[in-house]
Amino acid sequence: MRPMKKEQKIKEKSKKNSKGVKTALMEEAAPFGLVEAFRNLSMNLGYALPKSKEDGARVICISSSIAGEGKSTISANLALSLANNGYKTMLVDCDMRKPQLRRVFQTDIEVGLVDYLSGNAAMEKVITKNIVNHLDCVFARRTAPNPIALIRSDRFKKMLDQFASEYDYVLIDTPPIDVVSDAVAIATQTDGIALITRQMQSNHALVRRAISEITFAGANFLGFVLNDLNLKKINGSYKKYKYKYGYKYKY
Repeated sequence: MRPMKKEQKIKEKSKKNSKGVKTALMEEAAPFGLVEAFRNLSMNLGYALPKSKEDGARVICISSSIAGEGKSTISANLALSLANNGYKTMLVDCDMRKPQLRRVFQTDIEVGLVDYLSGNAAMEKVITKNIVNHLDCVFARRTAPNPIALIRSDRFKKMLDQFASEYDYVLIDTPPIDVVSDAVAIATQTDGIALITRQMQSNHALVRRAISEITFAGANFLGFVLNDLNLKKINGSYKKYKYKYGYKYKY
């Protein structure tokens, strides 16, 4: 079978799955506003974490205060945006309690992150290469009984160090901060953490508590990504997009 081109792959991923549910991935012919939002987000991440090639990859943790704010969807589409702009990108699903990225990309795997961290699989076996050009992924095939122990293991650090030396960007999707402590434990091992919030859904008190946990742990808080932005409430008019994303960064 001939390998699919990048454009074909993204189009294929955007189709309905076997249950008739449309995936959350950006389509190749996505509205300009959506594409531009992710392009600006990736640019702002570059500004927030200025690095030369000699410094290694920008390793970024992505989380939210609670579930349902869109962190996995944004992680996946940000990774696609970076890859489409020529950056060698690694996307890691570090939600070892309720992994989502494998479902987002509709990918079947035999071994995943937990298998590697548990010592049951080699690192090269858990990397899914070339999801699209310049994008590799590590998916979580199964859950772990004690994710914190795996996050603090030498194998986890070795994985991050290796990816940092091989890629331009390493994006790590994590569980919500106000649910479990995994995200903060991961964030302290990265260059910074971005917090996904959703308009009309995120709770201010929970967001403030998440920020407090990040700063108390000594992690680098990069700022917010505002998801599901309704521009009508800001400037009185907007084009109705299938997905609406906004972004706001604090430096």
